[in-house]
Amino acid sequence: MENGEVPADMTQEPEKWMIIMERAPTIADSIGRCKGAVNTWICAAPLAWKYSRLFEGVAQLLEKATGIPFTATEIENIADRVYLLEMAFNNRQGITREQDRLVQRPEVKGTHEAEEQLQRHAQMLSEYYRVHGCDINTGIPTRKALRRLGLSHVADELEAHSPYPQWSGPPLWSLEKYPHGGKRC
Repeated sequence: MENGEVPADMTQEPEKWMIIMERAPTIADSIGRCKGAVNTWICAAPLAWKYSRLFEGVAQLLEKATGIPFTATEIENIADRVYLLEMAFNNRQGITREQDRLVQRPEVKGTHEAEEQLQRHAQMLSEYYRVHGCDINTGIPTRKALRRLGLSHVADELEAHSPYPQWSGPPLWSLEKYPHGGKRC
């Protein structure tokens, strides 16, 4: 993760592994690779401790396919660029850290165990945002992170129009607009 290296222990740095697991399908989407192939990446991720650079193979594949040299770091940056752009879009829609919450099982909710889970989630979420280059209090990508990825114009847009109204959920349709009676949209 940092310096392009895969964390040695998934249980010790779950936030970094989460970002790696976000990158794999993001890259698959970006290069038009079959989503089924992503399953092999996810299954192989626990074995990644054997390899220092998880995306080196994708870089080699793209170089052979296009004739353009790629590095694992460039592949990671491409995935991060897409992901932070998606986060910025969501922030513009009013989605912040407040909506990035842990859903708990009903039988646990309201218990001491639930409180411990929520505290751990808050700690992990702060670290996740830090590693991604987002403000740990809001979840909004920082100018520094966006600039590093060539997205300064996105930072300009976020700053020019913030604060955005809080997200209140998806717009509701009237019942007449829902498909019914055998009619399809």
